[in-house]
Amino acid sequence: YDFDKTVIATDITTAMLASTLILPKKKYFYITNLEWVGHNPLVYQELREIYLNEELELIASNERDYKTIKNLFKKPKFIVKNWDFSEIEK
Repeated sequence: YDFDKTVIATDITTAMLASTLILPKKKYFYITNLEWVGHNPLVYQELREIYLNEELELIASNERDYKTIKNLFKKPKFIVKNWDFSEIEK
């Protein structure tokens, strides 16, 4: 846990873990799908704790999810359709 570079979570479980790490300078949650829709529903309060977490910057992978996340939680910092880390490190 002495990693101090950028951390990128790719699902709710890793986003929860990333939000608790102390050393990383930047923490992102790259949302490729809304995993809580349909087959794996979660309670809204649980989702708020992740999607509104001040430790995490949100990145949406498409316009539809960007709008949904923005309307329900907070505005994602980026839309990155084909993951290219250099797009957010400019």
